Amino acid sequence: MTLAAHERRWATVIAGALIPPGALGGRLAGIDVGARYAAECARSPWHAALLLRATLYIAWLAPIFLYGRLRTFGSLDALGQASLLERLLAHRVYVLRMAAMFLKLTLCTLVLGDEPTLKQIGAYRLTG
Repeated sequence: MTLAAHERRWATVIAGALIPPGALGGRLAGIDVGARYAAECARSPWHAALLLRATLYIAWLAPIFLYGRLRTFGSLDALGQASLLERLLAHRVYVLRMAAMFLKLTLCTLVLGDEPTLKQIGAYRLTG
C-alpha cells in the first residue's frame, strides 16, 4: 500500500510532536520519518498497512471530533499537538486510545530504531 505525499508529511509532523527534532543532539533532524512510514506500509500486509494509514487519519483529524472545530493536527501549535496526542492516548474509547498507542509505538520505532540512533543513545551496548 503506497502512502500519498500528504500522508508522509502527516507522519513527519506527528513524529515531530512526539519526538522533537532537537532531541538526541539533533540526530533525529536528518531522519525522513514520512519515507520510513511509507516503507513500513509498503512492506506490511494489506490489513496492517490499512491500520497504519487509519491511525494517521485519526490523529490528523482528531481536532474535529475532540474539539468540534474544523482544524487539523497540523494547524495546532507544538503544545496543542502534544496535548492532543496525550488526550488521544487517554481517551475513554478503547479503539481511539489503542490507535494512538499503535501510532506512537510505530513512529518511535521508526525514528529510534536505526542502528546509528541506537548507538547514539547507548542501546544494546552498540559502539561506533
